[in-house]
Amino acid sequence: MHGDADVTPYFVSELNSTVQKPGVPVTLSCPAELPWSHISWLFNGRLVEKTSDVDIQPGNLTILSLGLHHAGRYQCMINSSDGSIISTPANVSVAYLGDFDLASRVNVEAEEGSTAIITCGIPPSVPPAQIHYRVRGKWLDKSTDKYFILPSGNLQIVNVTLEDRGPYRCAVYNPVTHERKISPSVYKLAVTGSSHSDFIPVQPVLTHHVSVHLNETVTLECAAGGVSAPHVSLV
Repeated sequence: MHGDADVTPYFVSELNSTVQKPGVPVTLSCPAELPWSHISWLFNGRLVEKTSDVDIQPGNLTILSLGLHHAGRYQCMINSSDGSIISTPANVSVAYLGDFDLASRVNVEAEEGSTAIITCGIPPSVPPAQIHYRVRGKWLDKSTDKYFILPSGNLQIVNVTLEDRGPYRCAVYNPVTHERKISPSVYKLAVTGSSHSDFIPVQPVLTHHVSVHLNETVTLECAAGGVSAPHVSLV
């Protein structure tokens, strides 16, 4: 006998969320200070029982083959003579990568010395997809001092020159499913002579709507170019 009824149960850490591709086994380990023999599991607030596709062992819950119906919020619960405590929720998500919209040809115009934005319509992805751009015949998978892949997936080109003219393509890569998809759309950048304006606002091709949970960090993008460093403010 360990006398666990005489000790207040507690968790040593948080239950870890996970994103996995369909069909793989997923094991959640209850972060309880052992030994606790009375551990149960909740799925979206309801008690989980052992089934043909969900195995429950002391301290562990294993999904034998991950499917969409397994995606949701999991918690483990310790029961003792002093009562019950429930862990913080862990989200189990099924990885996937959506498709691009139908092919289109998008024309973008920018002045020499200004900033241009190439807006790629990023398909839905869990986890968020990595964005790549084909620039001057080569695939770019990270930002450089001239080309910035923004959090929205847009490509920002600073100090535009005539050499930046031409077609651009974008692609997405899901690091969990290892899928890679190339957008069927082509983005053609035309470069015009500079008007020597001190401030040139740049408008993205598409409008983006951002939804975040309370207390999460949100990034709002604004691009501008000009001969001197402009002062940019949000209105």
